[in-house]
Amino acid sequence: MKKAGKTYDKPILFDYINTIGLSILALVMIFPMYYTLIISFARPRALLASELYILPTSFTLETYQFIFAGGRQILNSFFVSVFVTVVGVTLSMVLSTILAYAISKPQVPFTKGINVYIIITLFFNAGLVPYYLTVQAVGLINTIWVMMVPMAINAFFIVLMRNYFQSLPTSLEESARMDGANDLAILIRIILPLSKPILATVSLFYAVDRWNEWWHPMLFISDSNLMPLQLVLRHMLINVVSTPGLGSALRQAHAPIYARSLQMAVVVVAMVPIMSLYPFLQKYFSKGIMLGAVKG
Repeated sequence: MKKAGKTYDKPILFDYINTIGLSILALVMIFPMYYTLIISFARPRALLASELYILPTSFTLETYQFIFAGGRQILNSFFVSVFVTVVGVTLSMVLSTILAYAISKPQVPFTKGINVYIIITLFFNAGLVPYYLTVQAVGLINTIWVMMVPMAINAFFIVLMRNYFQSLPTSLEESARMDGANDLAILIRIILPLSKPILATVSLFYAVDRWNEWWHPMLFISDSNLMPLQLVLRHMLINVVSTPGLGSALRQAHAPIYARSLQMAVVVVAMVPIMSLYPFLQKYFSKGIMLGAVKG
């Protein structure tokens, strides 16, 4: 049918199936987040009264009060995570951008060998013991830098950025060289402004990795002042769940707090800060991941 000079095709069976399928998929992905949120605010009696708690019937902040009752430790671990995220992402983006731009140029010596080496690291590693000995040898044990330096560069993200840089027209660089620009000026003034989608996408990936970092501090950090938020919340959760008699003590000292509600509250506390970044980067995300995933 036609309307205002435009032609609109009637929906076909595939359109209905596609819409239903995508709607179901969206619900499957949204429901765990919704379930986590309502459980974290639910009272224990409401959870005990229902085998499947879907519609919220109660509201309490007792689990969150228990989490933040840690006071200085929680606040300190939060700032550690923020520092690791901000500084770690900055370091990773600087190193990744320089490396990806260099290996995207075929005229750079040993480019093929470097690319092969990067691809190999996606499939093979030396193992935990050599990794630990290496970190120990460079003096990163029990320092905040152990959460940033050893994994400063991610090989998969390098591949994405390299492919994106290769997709940019070479005529832009040739014109800049004719005007007297060197490689650094071309990268900063021409390449980076045109690469906002892939830079925003990779920055978000790095930020999620750094914010959720707990494995490295668990292995290499014993100083409680250097522990990130994720590790502190993990210790808090394990202690509450595994310590005999702690549940009754909590009921007497604070309020009815059960492990199930606490688990969900811990997930929410750890998830919300990094999720708040996504709306600001969403417009670049889809474009950046698609262009970077296709070799130019």
